[in-house]
Amino acid sequence: MLLIFYVLVIVFFCGSCLQSCIGKCFPGLIVGDIELNEDIDNYWAALDDEDRQWSRAEEENARQLPISALLTDSQFERLLSIPKTRGKTL
Repeated sequence: MLLIFYVLVIVFFCGSCLQSCIGKCFPGLIVGDIELNEDIDNYWAALDDEDRQWSRAEEENARQLPISALLTDSQFERLLSIPKTRGKTL
């Protein structure tokens, strides 16, 4: 248990130095800025059929109580009206 404490203290105080040393020894471990460029439509259109049905049922159940709506009226309308995309879905 004491060994774990010492390791955590060393990592806390010398973390940036350790990170740069590990990055020099193993350049494949360096995490840089990643830009994801996937062709995914907006959230409501990209929902698959199962998620769309679940979201609709969840919102309808939540709206049965006067103050528990999860989505705004415009978001709920978009969920119901936007057709599913033909490309990639979530």
